[in-house]
Amino acid sequence: MSESATAPRYRYLRFIAVLACVYLAANLIPLLFHRSVVIGDNLIQNNPLRYLSAQILKTGHLPGWNIFSWSGTPLLAGFNAGTFYPLSALYLIFPPLVALGVLIAGVQLIFATGLFWLMDHLKVGEIPAAIIAAVAPFLGYFAAQTVHLDMVGGIAMVPFMLIAVIRLTRATSAKRSFGAGLGLGVSYSLVILAGAPEAMIYEAAFVAVFTLLELLRSRTPPHRVVPFAIAFVVTVLLVPAAQLLPGLEFVGLSQRSHLPATFATAGPLYPNAFMGLLTPFLFGGPGGNAAQPAYFGAFGFEEMQIFVGIAPLVLAAYALIAVAFGSRRTRARDAVPLSSRRILQDLIFATIFSTVAALGSFTPLESLLLHVPIYDKQRLPARNIFALEITVVVLAAFGFERFLATLKRSRTILITLGLLGAVAVVQTILLAVIGPSFTIWLGGTYHQINHLDEIIASSAVEVVVIAAFGLVAFLRPRLTRRHAMLAVVALVGVDVVSFNYQSYYGSLAKSSLAVGKDPQQLYLASLLHKVGGRF
Repeated sequence: MSESATAPRYRYLRFIAVLACVYLAANLIPLLFHRSVVIGDNLIQNNPLRYLSAQILKTGHLPGWNIFSWSGTPLLAGFNAGTFYPLSALYLIFPPLVALGVLIAGVQLIFATGLFWLMDHLKVGEIPAAIIAAVAPFLGYFAAQTVHLDMVGGIAMVPFMLIAVIRLTRATSAKRSFGAGLGLGVSYSLVILAGAPEAMIYEAAFVAVFTLLELLRSRTPPHRVVPFAIAFVVTVLLVPAAQLLPGLEFVGLSQRSHLPATFATAGPLYPNAFMGLLTPFLFGGPGGNAAQPAYFGAFGFEEMQIFVGIAPLVLAAYALIAVAFGSRRTRARDAVPLSSRRILQDLIFATIFSTVAALGSFTPLESLLLHVPIYDKQRLPARNIFALEITVVVLAAFGFERFLATLKRSRTILITLGLLGAVAVVQTILLAVIGPSFTIWLGGTYHQINHLDEIIASSAVEVVVIAAFGLVAFLRPRLTRRHAMLAVVALVGVDVVSFNYQSYYGSLAKSSLAVGKDPQQLYLASLLHKVGGRF
């Protein structure tokens, strides 16, 4: 095999190997200090259900029934158990806390690898793509949703579904079209097996809009779409059937089949959540984090958190300008190859659709979506916001590459960095001056026990550093490529460390509270062994 053919393979292997070590360390080292990232729904639902399913499978029986919930509830038919999700097999090998840590690390690795591969298809440089993709799992909506194993398992497959559609538009034969359809089918099957009903519907809607735009704008011939569609449909009907068929049967008999429209409208993304792009802890942080008050804004922290980092946000804005306004007479077009330009535009259009859908009852679109079968049976439309993070991450990689390629003409982006940092600092000062009134004006509820001092301080960590860099860059705009790369990496590092220290990784639960360690859970586990899994 030629050197040019093997180079991409080793590039991916190197990327995966390095990140596997990083993600495993982040999720397993806390166990040495009797701490574990097992909070929220992972503590009370996702982790114990996977643990229970594994214990029953060890007895040689299918995990069909959960005797520990009410008077007994379906287990295999309950999507959240993720019985046949491939990474759930970790519970057959490791103790529940270790299995959880490895599973989270695995999902993070899948997401980062998918983004890296997607950027490769869009012809982003290796270094910008690798850096931005590597930090993506620790920022934004994906990081906040780590408390929902089923959700992040589904989100992690979105880049692979986008890649499958791109490969269809570039297919030169029926065989390649069939392979693209197979890739999309397997990716979406894993979304189903991950177990989040909202992910199955909302991600399908996003990818469907993107696919439609791509097919129309790329003018893909119908005879290429047919094998693609056949491969996709057959795969989705067969691969997740063991989970999908009993799950749909159970849903049809459960209360979800008779819920009013108010259920589907519950949990929209509140417009003030977009403030979180600059100040992630405006309304407090996740429960159990002593670094700041518990979240007191609309709905829940994990559903409203969209902080992707200030540095990536600026880089994405820079790339967005090139995509939207670049022309043949400007060098801005150089930042985005012509072959990738259409794909990025379609990705942005599909993201706009999902973002509007995430706003739920705040927009007229929801009244139309409630007439779509199955979609009208899911709550938390805010979860449509996952698309915004993916698109911002991809654009940030393009912006990073453009920044490195145009250092001698980089005054615009450096001034932008300074201005954005300055705006964020002014916003922080306003919060400090008018605190409670500003919070109430944004739609939040202020209580005396929820002082904003800690929140303001935490947000200032991100914005002040960015503002300082913008000022230095403005005074000395001619930077070397190495200095510029180190500066951006440092800024992204500040975003990642400060956000995660004050978010879920800063609020690790004690192992005694985790499934398999608590005395009551140990008692239930012993009962399970005694009955041999025969429910």
